Amino acid sequence: LAIAVVRDALSGLHAAHHARDAKAEPLGLVHRDVKPRNVVATTDGIGKILDFGIAKARLRMSTTREGHVRGSLPYMAPEQIRDEPLGPRTDVYGASAVLWEALTGRRLFEGDTEAAVIQKILDHDVRPPSTIVPDLPASLDAVVLRGLASDPSERFASGLEMALALETCLAPAPRADVASWVTRLEEPEIEAREARIARSDDEEGASRDLAVGPELAAAPEPS
Repeated sequence: LAIAVVRDALSGLHAAHHARDAKAEPLGLVHRDVKPRNVVATTDGIGKILDFGIAKARLRMSTTREGHVRGSLPYMAPEQIRDEPLGPRTDVYGASAVLWEALTGRRLFEGDTEAAVIQKILDHDVRPPSTIVPDLPASLDAVVLRGLASDPSERFASGLEMALALETCLAPAPRADVASWVTRLEEPEIEAREARIARSDDEEGASRDLAVGPELAAAPEPS
């Protein structure tokens, strides 16, 4: 399940990285904030990457006006913390951090302070997922650790490259299985959402009846 969802998210990142403007010029888009809450699975079994709100495109600054690096600290690549040039491999790192946590059920980098988390990221204190979940294959360890390489040049060059590598080491769950899992996990929320939509449709229909009714009542009978 984790591989299926993250694989799809990596494919979405790859599409964003290769997006072009109306003149067919590359946008040079980098998400910069790949984290668990921005990687989702839908009820049709597709993994998606959300929230490009702080994405960095070509010619945009990589920091806020106050000079603070943008993004979620535990999932930032080392070059992002150092305020160095960013690229697709930065987002590959973030997706790899999300996958590591999905596979192990643990946080990759924890600390009592932001400084402690930063130090762990820069020290590259990363354990292979199989040391926590022994059933995971060594080939999956290799893919995840390559995605989390401290040096960007040692990571996968693109989200698509990593997505394909994941498929070769462990078969992703079929979309039907992902959809079933999401529906089962979020059943109360899905039912509540459907009820809200139904109420909204009923209210909208009543509003249309009130607005149109008098006009129809006054309309002459067709000859």
